[in-house]
Amino acid sequence: MNRTPVPYFLAMLFLLCNSVADAEDRPISGKKVPGYEPIDKVVTEFMDTTGYQAGTVAISKNGRQYYSRGFGWLDESKSKPIPPDALMRIATVTNSITAAMIKSRIRSRQLTLTTKAFDFIGIKTPEGKTVDPRISKITIGQLLEHKAGGIWRYPTTRCFGESR
Repeated sequence: MNRTPVPYFLAMLFLLCNSVADAEDRPISGKKVPGYEPIDKVVTEFMDTTGYQAGTVAISKNGRQYYSRGFGWLDESKSKPIPPDALMRIATVTNSITAAMIKSRIRSRQLTLTTKAFDFIGIKTPEGKTVDPRISKITIGQLLEHKAGGIWRYPTTRCFGESR
């Protein structure tokens, strides 16, 4: 079996933090996989170069996971190594993944750009709650093009505590 990661779907997720983990004390969690040592090396070198504190990498193909490791610390006090399955913010990387999935559904005629997004998802308003009625008019196409509008008076969830 060819262990070269090029044909595999490679998902590299990095948690951007202010503190830097030294290579000497950075833990690597998850099962070491023979033949994938170059991935460990590239990730740790990347972290050294960029100063990222933590990251996770998973490689899978056709629903089978071949590699999953965590690099660095889960906490600033450096007491807990990050597990390979840690949930991490991946920011705008999800945009291209979501767009590809939606475009695939459009090609297979399961969706159109004018499909009402919230009707399609089937989200119901919780009992006793109200929602802005304009939400029912938002289309898949508007979401893909970031043209659905937004409510900017609420705080964001950006990394590093940034505000708009």
